[in-house]
Amino acid sequence: MATAIMDSSTTSREVVVGLPEGFHMTPMQAVAALAQQFACEIAIHKGDRAVDAKSMYDLMTLMAEHGAQLVLIARGADATAAIQAIGDLFDCNFRPPA
Repeated sequence: MATAIMDSSTTSREVVVGLPEGFHMTPMQAVAALAQQFACEIAIHKGDRAVDAKSMYDLMTLMAEHGAQLVLIARGADATAAIQAIGDLFDCNFRPPA
């Protein structure tokens, strides 16, 4: 997926939920834990709804099923690194690299 730099401190990236069960608790925990390692603000958008990627509660309300298109948006000094790291989780369907 392409990464777009919106301004000097804002980055976005489109991802698709490839997990057959959708974006469920285990991948949500992985995203929230990874997002909390970055200082920037990170949001995940599904349609007109946006949630805080650092909040498990917010992620649970996203209800992203298999095939859902999401947009990751981060603002702050480490936004590019955050979007790359979280996007990579989606790209590998939350499986560790071989």
